[in-house]
Amino acid sequence: MEHFKSYFFDFPSVKEESSPTIGSEYEYFLMSSPLTPVPLEGPHSLYQLIEDLGKELSQFHEVQPILEQGRVIGFKGAGGNVTIEPGGQLEFSGDPVSFEHFSNAATLRFLAALGRVSKRHQVHLLAEGTHPVLTLEQVPLVHKKRYHIMFPHMQQVGTRGQQMMKLTSSVQSSLDYFSQEDLERKFVLCNRLSPFLACLFANSPLLAGSVSGYKSFRYHI
Repeated sequence: MEHFKSYFFDFPSVKEESSPTIGSEYEYFLMSSPLTPVPLEGPHSLYQLIEDLGKELSQFHEVQPILEQGRVIGFKGAGGNVTIEPGGQLEFSGDPVSFEHFSNAATLRFLAALGRVSKRHQVHLLAEGTHPVLTLEQVPLVHKKRYHIMFPHMQQVGTRGQQMMKLTSSVQSSLDYFSQEDLERKFVLCNRLSPFLACLFANSPLLAGSVSGYKSFRYHI
């Protein structure tokens, strides 16, 4: 337990409270027309797109590929990290930037490069909280060992875990904290703001081609 606590409370000692940072993550579904998932392998596939995206971004940064089972499943150093989620969603996690000098330049470079590569592979980006058309069975599980452990386990610990893994995408942020009190204050504030943000940006009323009954089924999950 002490080791677990130290993960959270030793962190402030390496940060200056006068220079807090914010991190952001953006996830996108990658679709072949019409709204079908990009195949995992082949000349116009998820893994090939990832490789080509790394080459595209290497013009601006020195990128380091992330390999698993002989496949490139992401890379580091592109002003952040590029990874793939269980259902093939593409995620860009930007490097932390200061509140005072906030810039989304790295995110814009990533999106521009992704746009160029996607066009070559005839892939479309879909930025919705849940996939509006596809079912669990229609979305292949990517080749990451931990995902293949997590996916069956989700059936034992809840009702929506597998949908969360394969059928959702989101925008997320992370904030620095500098003491337990600061952590508690920010945690409470963010959780109180969360329903209002979900209301403002709700864009996932559909699930498997039908109206779900929720404006944001992603938030329900």
